[in-house]
Amino acid sequence: RTKKCIYVAISKDQTYDIHWYTLYVKPNGETSEHRLVHIPSLPLMPLHGSYVAVGSNIFVMGEFQDWSITSTVSLIVCRSQTTQPLSDMLKACKEKTLSDIAKACEEWGFFQLVSHGTPLELLNKVKELSSDCYKIEREEAFKTSTPVKLLNELLEKNSGEKLESVDWEDVFTLLDHNQNEWPSNISGLKETMLEYIGEVMKLASKMMEVMD
Repeated sequence: RTKKCIYVAISKDQTYDIHWYTLYVKPNGETSEHRLVHIPSLPLMPLHGSYVAVGSNIFVMGEFQDWSITSTVSLIVCRSQTTQPLSDMLKACKEKTLSDIAKACEEWGFFQLVSHGTPLELLNKVKELSSDCYKIEREEAFKTSTPVKLLNELLEKNSGEKLESVDWEDVFTLLDHNQNEWPSNISGLKETMLEYIGEVMKLASKMMEVMD
């Protein structure tokens, strides 16, 4: 059952301490009794800190220590009326992430990243230009290449058939130090790929930070 509560922060006696209360509503026939109930399980909070409510939690930026405000970030868990340092949450999240990555690599050999920050428009453009590059610069040469000829000869010799609708995979490498050798007949390919490489490098750096 979901219960709606109003949290009230009050500074008492001109001090720099904030005490937390909830607005308690007690049904009483046709009328209701409203009163503030102190939450003793929550510690004192800084008067000049920043408070942001997200769902059933309240993030507190800043903490009052030795008559000064620190950069500490804490989380008030309203359901249990307790606080938790954000650093502990981040540590637990990091440990779970590393465990999930290790499990995926051991059981599947790869893992997929979502919400990675690389613009979807850029990814779609990379796919589109890669397809254009294959069709314009590589498809004909690939179909008449030695591997395809050998496979055709082998198949025809054994079964009398020929390769037709086959899902081929064509791979070529774009090296940063020899950009003059990149395909040049596809408009925007070089600029798009350089932007994509930059995004992949940033993502790799973030992954290394998580796994450090």
